[in-house]
Amino acid sequence: EDNLGWIIENKVIRHALWQQAELDEGIHFFNDNKLASISQGESEIFASFANDTSLDGNSSPPTPPIIAKLVVGADGANSWVRKQMNIAMIFKDYDHHAIVATVACPQGHKNTAWQVFLPTGPLAFLPLKHLSSKYLSLKQKTLDENAGSLDNHCSIVYSTSPEDAQRLMTLDETDFAKELTAASDGKLGDITLKSERFTYPLTMRLAQDFVKERVVLIGDAAHTIHPLAGQGVNLGLLDAAALAQTLTVKLSEHDESYNEFVNSSDLKAFSRWRKSEATEMIAAMSGIKQAFTPQQSPIKLLRGIGMNLINNFAPAKNLLIAQALGIKADLPEIAYQKDTL
Repeated sequence: EDNLGWIIENKVIRHALWQQAELDEGIHFFNDNKLASISQGESEIFASFANDTSLDGNSSPPTPPIIAKLVVGADGANSWVRKQMNIAMIFKDYDHHAIVATVACPQGHKNTAWQVFLPTGPLAFLPLKHLSSKYLSLKQKTLDENAGSLDNHCSIVYSTSPEDAQRLMTLDETDFAKELTAASDGKLGDITLKSERFTYPLTMRLAQDFVKERVVLIGDAAHTIHPLAGQGVNLGLLDAAALAQTLTVKLSEHDESYNEFVNSSDLKAFSRWRKSEATEMIAAMSGIKQAFTPQQSPIKLLRGIGMNLINNFAPAKNLLIAQALGIKADLPEIAYQKDTL
């Protein structure tokens, strides 16, 4: 592979997916409606909408419920669909908060993701390429006039203790940027902040079942992991690809006999497949975090020696690269396709 990966902003992905979905006549949008409940029928599932009431007290005409053979919950970490189905979750508080922002790095990121393991947690600098102005906020557009290209911009993910996150969020932009410069040993130059900062608590979540009756969970609705290796979105996209593959294969086999399909064991096989992948990734993130957390000098020295040995031993290095690229035998077929959109 020429590249180990790509850093793509969330809003760019969402924009591309939305554009593609609008081209499909089989997709219907309910932008102004809010679901109120999910109920099971004998051979279908009903998703009912809330009856909206305007400020003058008049109710809008009720929207008929959606009647489907399958509901996919892809509605995020606090999934409403998951709660409606009473799917149990396993939780683990990482006792870390993440701070995210966009920064400018005068020395340039060289198309490389940089990560520093600090005593309080990892700090990652993820390279950004120049973005079209339609993807930028007004503040970013104004700042970019004086900053030049965004090719030296990075998105940061700073994982630290809740107390330190609160301290960092109270700093002004200049002092916060100085902290980033010091934490990165100035390797990227004197960093400047180019966006607002946001913070959120980090929690591991894993649904005990990814499938219940006629409901499937994918993405953050089914699992969330520590962001230190940036694999959360990849897991979710592979969930979607695996579900698409499962649906495509089985629907063709059953000649569109939807009842037979949703009553088969295929969705349970999908659940086992993807839950196994999520569990493996959660364990890997835990292992990396534990390996790089200790900051005592002897341990740091041994860790550095170990990383240098791996870097100079091609078989071990190639194995790690393959894992990072997600190259494995049980990938969904669509994951091997390029430029399909």
